[in-house]
Amino acid sequence: MAGLMVKGMYWTQIQEMKTVLLNKGMPLVANGAPAGAPFVIGLAYAVMVWPFAGSTISTNLARNLGTHIVAAIFFGREAFTYMHYAPVAILVNIPGHPLCHGLL
Repeated sequence: MAGLMVKGMYWTQIQEMKTVLLNKGMPLVANGAPAGAPFVIGLAYAVMVWPFAGSTISTNLARNLGTHIVAAIFFGREAFTYMHYAPVAILVNIPGHPLCHGLL
């Protein structure tokens, strides 16, 4: 989804850069080339998440909320309150995605 948003927002600039690189005979897959954008977006997201997360963090709201609801059925409120982990992992995506995409 993030890749589609970037493509939609910067399509004209990406096409201009592609034309310039092709006219110069340079590859489209290189540092700063349009084909490298998805890798850079993924790497930037990973670098932002990894320092603040344990090895079990779920960065996908759909995956995390459902599993916590099922755990709450069996274990009660503790599924949502253990070390204050669940609220952060669940709610970080709601304001995080619009802020990252500049929609607010």
